Amino acid sequence: MKLVPHTGTVESLKRPNESGIDATTAYLSTEPFLATQLNIPHHIFNPRDLNIDFYGDTLFTSSHFADLHPETVVAMRSSLIKGWQYALKNSDELVSIILAKYYPKKDRLALSYESQAIIPLFASDIVDIGFMSHRRWHEIGSAFVKSETLKQDYTVDGFLFENKEPLPTWVYNLLVASLLIMTLITSIAVYILGINRRLTLSLEQIKEQKEIIEYQATHDTLTGLPELRLLHERWDNAVSRADREDSRAAMLFIDLDGFKLVNDTHGHHAGDFVLKVVSSKLNKSIRNVDTAARLGGDEFVVILDCIKSIEDAPLIANKLIAAISQPISFNNSVISIGASIGVAIYPVHSSKPEEIIKLADLSMYKAKKSGKNKFKVYSSN
Repeated sequence: MKLVPHTGTVESLKRPNESGIDATTAYLSTEPFLATQLNIPHHIFNPRDLNIDFYGDTLFTSSHFADLHPETVVAMRSSLIKGWQYALKNSDELVSIILAKYYPKKDRLALSYESQAIIPLFASDIVDIGFMSHRRWHEIGSAFVKSETLKQDYTVDGFLFENKEPLPTWVYNLLVASLLIMTLITSIAVYILGINRRLTLSLEQIKEQKEIIEYQATHDTLTGLPELRLLHERWDNAVSRADREDSRAAMLFIDLDGFKLVNDTHGHHAGDFVLKVVSSKLNKSIRNVDTAARLGGDEFVVILDCIKSIEDAPLIANKLIAAISQPISFNNSVISIGASIGVAIYPVHSSKPEEIIKLADLSMYKAKKSGKNKFKVYSSN
């Protein structure tokens, strides 16, 4: 392997070229989109496939500065987290601001792709933005040790910033007072519970509240469809069932065609309405054992559980395209959209469950490039 200076663009992979470059480092949120626009066939090697999962962009300061000005470090970190939280929820607004104020070389389509591509990388539904763990930093350090770029006796002690500002005296006094009050309250509560047990909360009410909380944590608030975390759980179950029953499981990756035009022409209220209608059509077009989920934006996934024949998946894909293509009425207007669908089947196309998702996504892009409102079953050709 020969390392050469980075050209700064994925165009260096275009064939024929004089650079002789065969591979380049790239951001998942930008270069795949540019390569597709330039019709450059490409394959993504993700470090996570080799269990190399490092933190991406990390903010550093010196321990000297952090010790002298901890309030500045806290304020900076809080501002960045709030900024990212706002950006993830208001991507369209941020794209418009970037185009209006900073005159980037990218157009709205490229920026919109980038804004959607970074959402799953944050995994903010699983872990808070800005959270870092000592365990993961130890794993990163171990990787460097194995590559002989870090000494084995390294330490991460003091590496992660912690606000060491001492608590004021009144806080300790308050804690002591609170402890005494809690002890008194607990004694009274035990006494009251011993006298009148009929005042306890209904178990059915507690169960109902728990189910509501669990549902809200795993389902999209707009469409009610499962989100990424529940989708992975359902996919694992489908793969396990396929292995036990010697059957197959299919992943259908769906991207709506013409959805951006709906938002631009009729507004975001119309876009939200269309997403709800599409979600309803997906659920009506599949079996009870199957799963329709929303990844975000105008991207959906359908899991076909326990299919006996590889021909079942294309039949369902055609059925979904026909359903989604039906005109939608909204405020005296008729809205028409389509769908590009990529299909990959476990274990026909890969025996690795996590690989099937990538193959379905790749097939969807092939369907979109071939004319949209079509489906493509994965093929290595």
